[in-house]
Amino acid sequence: MTDEPTLDAAPAPQDTFGQRFALIREPNFRRMWMVGGASMALQWLEMLAGSIFVLNVTQSGFAVALVTLARASPMVLFGLIAGALAERVSRRNLLIAGYSMLIVTSFVLGTLGITDTLTPWHVGIGMFMTGTVFSMEFPIRRNMLGEFAGMDRIATAMGLDSVVRNGMRIVGPLAGGALMQFVGIEGAYYLATLTYIYIVYLLLRVDNPRTPSETLRPSLVTTIVEGVRFARSDKAVLGLLAVTIVMNIWAFPYMAMVPVIGQQQLGLSELPIGILVATEGFGGLLGAMLIANGGGAWSGAYRKMYFFGSCIFMAAIVGFSLSLWFELSLAIVLLGGLGVAGFSTMQGTLPFVVAPPEMRARVLGLLSVCIGTGPLGILHLGLMVTLLGAPLATTVIGLEGLLAMGALYYWIKEVR
Repeated sequence: MTDEPTLDAAPAPQDTFGQRFALIREPNFRRMWMVGGASMALQWLEMLAGSIFVLNVTQSGFAVALVTLARASPMVLFGLIAGALAERVSRRNLLIAGYSMLIVTSFVLGTLGITDTLTPWHVGIGMFMTGTVFSMEFPIRRNMLGEFAGMDRIATAMGLDSVVRNGMRIVGPLAGGALMQFVGIEGAYYLATLTYIYIVYLLLRVDNPRTPSETLRPSLVTTIVEGVRFARSDKAVLGLLAVTIVMNIWAFPYMAMVPVIGQQQLGLSELPIGILVATEGFGGLLGAMLIANGGGAWSGAYRKMYFFGSCIFMAAIVGFSLSLWFELSLAIVLLGGLGVAGFSTMQGTLPFVVAPPEMRARVLGLLSVCIGTGPLGILHLGLMVTLLGAPLATTVIGLEGLLAMGALYYWIKEVR
């Protein structure tokens, strides 16, 4: 059981700007940091390009929700297993195998695109494969980042990770929108192929941490069960997981509707839709840079940034769904990006603060499972889109999410 004060215990403070960013000069951390940035860019590129392609082919918001569902569903299926498996085999080699599979997948999809034989079903299958790999990426790569940084620099490490990932949330959507408008979806998939090759190259140059000896390993089932029991017994961990569930059911599914609202309500083409998505990433980048620069000085506010950042993001979703002007929508999603920076940075930081070392990979695996609840939200959103239309359905999920956060505020005090 983790005592309450542990959540807000401050790691050793860092005194200078240079010390806070010295991590990037360390080869292992830098390469894993770059892997995270490149993978985030590809996630957003594929999601935006695939959604626009499906919308153009089907003119159906529900079809867009379905391919987004294919992207999210592997998280709940494989996230917890990945967290437990990471304690038993080479984590670096697991990532290499997963990204190597995506090299083949994206190349095949690009070839189908250039030969005009690509269908929404192919896009959905590709998104499922990507989701499967990224269900491993979250518990494995972030755990390795934390180990390379050390506990005294964990807030800075996760802040830097959030900086590059939010920065790539600008690059990915812009690239996806531009490629869809001027080249076609084959351009998006071939660019993804080259980037996945580069990711594998980076991973091959990362030191391969040794796994525990065979005699120290519990069974895979035991590892999973122990992780679940620990989370149930620790209110701080339970609150961490609960906020993640709320965000993935009622907040992040709205991204599937951005191309739909952008096209149908704001009258935008592909590139401006990409700019709209990238603006949220820019807000996230600003917030993440502020957190990374603060380092351990933010330790007393970890919970507040996590909780209230989530609330700001969901309020922005409501505002975006009601906006009728492109410029106003840009301002709203910029604010939402600032909010989500607090959530995303602290989601990576808090497991290292609240969980003992032997439980961190399992807590990160549980977080992947909680992220995997996103399909429930996507199905919920998809059903409401068929009944209410994309803008009103998006308004409803944002309001529902705010109500759920209010309930957590009163029922689990450890979330705030």
